[in-house]
Amino acid sequence: MHQPADEHTAAAEVEFATTTLQNLLHQIEVGNANAAAYPRPGRYTYLVSHAWADRTTIHLVYTAPPSDITWGLVRDTRESLIDPGGWNSVDDAPRYYYLLDLDENWPGHALRQAGDDPRAPALLISRLVSWVDDLWCRAIGAGV
Repeated sequence: MHQPADEHTAAAEVEFATTTLQNLLHQIEVGNANAAAYPRPGRYTYLVSHAWADRTTIHLVYTAPPSDITWGLVRDTRESLIDPGGWNSVDDAPRYYYLLDLDENWPGHALRQAGDDPRAPALLISRLVSWVDDLWCRAIGAGV
């Protein structure tokens, strides 16, 4: 049973994250094979371009056809999605990341429309940051 951080060494937590990521990638591979062999609604394909573990955090970059939009998943493996006490085993975490983060929130229906600027999300974030910065400067100038 995977226990909270204070009961394990940092090395064990890093190993748990690495194993969880490897098992999640295997789960995706199996899910993709099933979706190809037995296509039906509710079976999705995920094309992973990058995956890595950074200490206790896993990172996944993927697309979900037919969408060509790149998506990302970042999770701290010390925190369970289903139980505040942490994961029960290394096998539970990959299964729930796959079911809850990928399948349940499948982004494949999000398609770009003709004329959409692929930089639009970055531009939107840039404008938002600029707006917040401007708002902050005004607040300071007003003595707030």
